[in-house]
Order: sequence, then C-alpha cells, then structure tokens
Amino acid sequence: MTPLISKERRIIITRKIKGFWEEFSHNRIGLIGLIILMIYAAIAILAPLLTPLNPTMSVRQAQSFAMPEWVTIFPAYKDLPRTFLTPLSWTIDQKAQFVNIEWGRQAKIEYLGGGLQPAQNQISASITYPYPLPTAVFFTTMEWSATSVKDLTYSMELKIVGVNGTEYSLWDTTSNENVSTSVIYTDSSSISLLTRLGLGHTVRFAPMVFSEKGVATLQLKVDFTPKSTRATGAISLKPAELTILGAVWGVLGTDNYGEDIYTQLIYGARISLAIGLMAASVSTSIGILVGVVSGYVGGVTDEALMRLVDILLCLPVLPLLLSLVFVFGKNVMFIVVLIAVFGWQGLSRVIRSQVLSIREMPFIECAR
Repeated sequence: MTPLISKERRIIITRKIKGFWEEFSHNRIGLIGLIILMIYAAIAILAPLLTPLNPTMSVRQAQSFAMPEWVTIFPAYKDLPRTFLTPLSWTIDQKAQFVNIEWGRQAKIEYLGGGLQPAQNQISASITYPYPLPTAVFFTTMEWSATSVKDLTYSMELKIVGVNGTEYSLWDTTSNENVSTSVIYTDSSSISLLTRLGLGHTVRFAPMVFSEKGVATLQLKVDFTPKSTRATGAISLKPAELTILGAVWGVLGTDNYGEDIYTQLIYGARISLAIGLMAASVSTSIGILVGVVSGYVGGVTDEALMRLVDILLCLPVLPLLLSLVFVFGKNVMFIVVLIAVFGWQGLSRVIRSQVLSIREMPFIECAR
C-alpha cells in the first residue's frame, strides 16, 4: 500500500517544522505568548474540574459583594457568616380532624371531608444559626399544587420566627381552586437576578431573623374551611428549603448579584480564548490580503490602501471599541469583527514591504 506522504516529503516537512521551532524559540515574546495561550486553553478545557459551579445555571452563592473566604484568617473577619443550606427536620405540631398528613420529600395534606368546622394544621422546622454576627439575607422556595378541591376553601401561610422571637410572614395565600405554583422569598438585592432568570417572585425587605447565635423556626400553616360535609381537597407540596447567604464566599468573593467571581473568571477563559483566536484569524487574513494586493499591484491601489491604513492607525481604538459595544450591544461576533477590523494595519504594512522586496529580486526578473 502506497503511503499518503512519501518518505522524502516527510523528511522535508520534519525539517521545516524543526527549522520553524528553532527560529521561534529564540523569540522571547513569542514564547511568552504561546505559554499564555496554553494556560488559557488548559483553563478553558478543565473549567468543570476547577470549579463545581456553572455560571449559566447557578443562583446566588452569598450576599452581594461578599468577601473571599481567606479573609477569615484575620481576627477582625473570623466570625463573618458563611453560606449554608440548612437541613430542615419537619415536625407536625397540629393536625385537625378529617385531615390526613403525609410528610416527606414529597408531602401531601389532604382534607377527607365530613365536617363543617375549620381545620387548622401546622408543620414546623428548626434552623440553627451558628454565627455570632447577624445576617439579613436568606431565601426559601416551595413548590405546591392543590387538586380535587370541592366545596372547600384553603389558606396557606409560610412564616419564620427569628432567633430573637420576632415573627415574620414570608408568604400567604387563600383560594378555593385547583392551582399549582412555586414561591420564592428573597431579600431586595435579588430582584435583578431573579428577573433575569425569569422566576416569578414576591420581594420583601428581609428582616433581621438571624440576629445572633440561636434557633429560628420555619412554620407552615395550612387551614381548610369546608362549605359542606362533602368538601374534599388535597395539597401536594415539596417542603421548603432555606438557604442563609453568608458575607464570605470562595476564592475571590461575589459580584453585585451574589454570584461567584472565581467561577466567572474560569469560564470566562473560554470566551476570551474563542474571541482571541477568531479575531486573530480574521485580522491576519485581512492583513495578508491587503499587504499582498498593495505590494503586488502598486500604483493607485497601493496608495489608497496605505492611506486607509494610516487613517485607521490614527483612530483611538480602545475608546472607539467601548463606544461601539455600548451602542450595538454585547455580541461575541460583533466584538470579534471590531477587534479584527482594527487589528490588521501593522501586519499589512509588514507584508507589503516583504512583497515589494521580493518583487525586485533577480529571480522574479528572470521569471518575467
């Protein structure tokens, strides 16, 4: 079987590669650029291993502008609260007659019918807050649905009793219909993030529930008011979970949305690398094309292209790029085009000078 590349051709290619590397290895700036490129590529490929979070799917990890965790080595910051998803152990405090409660990872509160008196029920869970410094930033979510509602009005209220004994109602509703929804309670600084994620929510200012070390209580009240003895209905829900957001997080802290800056930096290497490679490819192609055409054709074409290069070199590139991105929006392809358009002028002049030099050589004259 005949090989695709002959032995002699392989030897020539190997020599060319070795020759290129010998020249390139003497260029310190080129080596530094190659090392930086390799670091970016390694970070982009290993991003899922370098951080467990995903910036496109994650929500708040801590308070807005939280400090990095390493600041806790200093005595002044050692007691700052950390973020934690506290495990909740729910207990049934009150169960009315004609009501059946099944509580677990998927809970169900069912009114069986047969009475005319209001049926009041309460389930609660304790939250142990371990830090001496207070925090007012927390959120909780709960998914629920009501089915088979007949001649029945139900009301639900989710409230929290703080460490200092203060009660605060997080959410409440009253209905007599079959509905399905989710509830998100959050502090006011989460408005932008939740709107960006497209989540429906009711925002209230967070109380100072966790003002000191101690135990707070999350309470869910579910009351049924039958309109006849044939009243029935069931509420299926996923028990609420509560996350307390800390004032320190991760290696670099959080941004104004409370998201991890380190994760955004790691995954940002992918965008930076993609933009850099695409912009460099387009810019190099334009520079080579303009330089070859200008040097080979000459005359009016050469003069026009070089004056265009002079004009572009005189423009303040960075302020112009920032202004255009602000006007036309943050689009990756648009940024690539902008960088490429303002990055080929120097290369085109180098290529033009090389073409002019080669054009005047004796072997070109012989060929003519």
